[in-house]
Amino acid sequence: MCETVSNLFPDECSPDDLLVFSNTRVIRARLFFHKTTGAQIEIFYLEPAEPADYAQIFRQTKLCSWHCLIGNLKKWKDGTRTLSLGERAVQLSTFFRT
Repeated sequence: MCETVSNLFPDECSPDDLLVFSNTRVIRARLFFHKTTGAQIEIFYLEPAEPADYAQIFRQTKLCSWHCLIGNLKKWKDGTRTLSLGERAVQLSTFFRT
């Protein structure tokens, strides 16, 4: 591996190299919220819980559940919070598992 510009890439490959392209799409899985105290909480969405299918959960317009990791967890209290995401109010409910 080396660092180069894209138009020189063919010069770096040998005839027996395998180049794999992926057309997968990446979802924006991180949301950042700020509490009124100034603390920042990061929510990293791992996978859908209910509905469990990605196609179904992206069609949801009301409630859905995700398995998440929460950054700065000590600043989050168990229960339901309504946080601002742009001009929208988002209601988040936490159920902690260890």
